[in-house]
Amino acid sequence: MASGYDFPIFVSSTDYNLVDLRAELQDHLDGLGYRVVLSSSDGFPDQTPNFTPWESCLPVLDKCHVVILIVDGRYGSPMEWPNFKEIIGPEKISPTHGEYRFAKKKGKRTLIFIRGGLMNDYQRYREALKTEAADVATEAMAKIKEKLFLPITIDFDVLKFIHEIKTEKPIQWIRTFKDVTEVKRAVHSQLLNELAMSFIDRQGELIARFSKALDSCDPEERKKILKRIGYTNELIEDIEKKATDIADLKNQINQKQKEVEILALEKTKNRKKIDELETDMADLGMRVNDLQEENTLTLSGTAYAPTPSGFAGLGASFLQYDSAEQVGNRTCDQCKNRLPIALLYNNSQCPKCKRTLCHKCFGASIFSGLCAQCGAYGATSDYLAP
Repeated sequence: MASGYDFPIFVSSTDYNLVDLRAELQDHLDGLGYRVVLSSSDGFPDQTPNFTPWESCLPVLDKCHVVILIVDGRYGSPMEWPNFKEIIGPEKISPTHGEYRFAKKKGKRTLIFIRGGLMNDYQRYREALKTEAADVATEAMAKIKEKLFLPITIDFDVLKFIHEIKTEKPIQWIRTFKDVTEVKRAVHSQLLNELAMSFIDRQGELIARFSKALDSCDPEERKKILKRIGYTNELIEDIEKKATDIADLKNQINQKQKEVEILALEKTKNRKKIDELETDMADLGMRVNDLQEENTLTLSGTAYAPTPSGFAGLGASFLQYDSAEQVGNRTCDQCKNRLPIALLYNNSQCPKCKRTLCHKCFGASIFSGLCAQCGAYGATSDYLAP
């Protein structure tokens, strides 16, 4: 049964040892109506001057829906992939190995067939890897190769290739085979599934496009179209109701989106205002600290007060403040503040009015030259004299 649909299939394998199998598989797939693209160790005709001959097959592979990989005893010649290092890697690997890595990176559906006779040697390879503590360095690989004593029909690099296929995630579709008949039977079954899924995807895409086209029509035109393609009135009413509901929901979504945008804008503005306020608060706090330091220096440093004979110097040791324990129940006679009370070493009160002042009122009296309690100028000068 022919597919009747352009469904390109890329067949990847070594060429010289599988030439008969490749030819028979191609005839089989051609008979089913698929378009078969065969790779070879020599590469495709060079249509891309910037690519090496073996690299030129990768753009062709990228346009295929399915990749069939056939692994036998031969590995092929290791090649560099200068234009595809990000996908394939920097090391030298065979064209078939490179095609596999490219297909995997591109997410291509890949059907992998491994010659059944290789699996016993592959199991011995895995056991040897375990004994070498999974060390895949060049020296370890040389030791493993020496231990295996492989027949001349099997390349050691094929076993490394199989190990990569079977251990990388996600796990690939893999089958062992004895002859081309088993390959054809499995390929036919799997390709029918792939073709069915492709048609389902295509149908879903067409339905989505048709639905989108209907949404762009006005209700009356939409009804006419649906009637022409055989929809009943009941189905048309149901479709119209759902179309109305969809339109309402879209309007709600748009409104919510606008609200989100407004809130985001307000948040940006508020954040900016908060940043400005926090900066202002920090500046004011620094100013408070500066003023507090100035007050401390003024009260505890050198101060000058006017006297009848001029200015008398008041040194730092001349003025003291009581601590909280020393103040007790005493209060300032001027402002009635309890803490801290300013005292003089030679006298604790005004000689005339017997005042007791806090440090703020006491400082004001010093600089005015007048007793804050009795207003006597002489009292202040006497009071200040040590």
